[in-house]
Amino acid sequence: GDDATATTTTTTESTWVTTKRPVFVSFAAGEEASFHELRFVARFAARIETAGAGALFRIESGHPVPGVTREDKALLRAEAAKDAEAVVFVVTPASLRCERCELERDVVTTRREPVDL
Repeated sequence: GDDATATTTTTTESTWVTTKRPVFVSFAAGEEASFHELRFVARFAARIETAGAGALFRIESGHPVPGVTREDKALLRAEAAKDAEAVVFVVTPASLRCERCELERDVVTTRREPVDL
């Protein structure tokens, strides 16, 4: 299957290698989100990482970059969303009011090409 786990399977005929895929998690942070929302996102991202994918949400939490403004962080997150293999939107009242989340939704909407079936 096509999953996000990092494994190597060897058979007599071939070797299959699946690598970590970047998964972007869009969520409201800071003053906009409640403690419970942030806790949910942290647990959700940990589950993604446990499954073998790399959750791309740590620009905002836990790894401050000196001299980077809030607007810079929004652009960094938009770039990460654009480049991710998968994007998960945590939809809450706070995320629907969040300008950064709106930018991330717009970026993902415009980067995706229609799939011909």
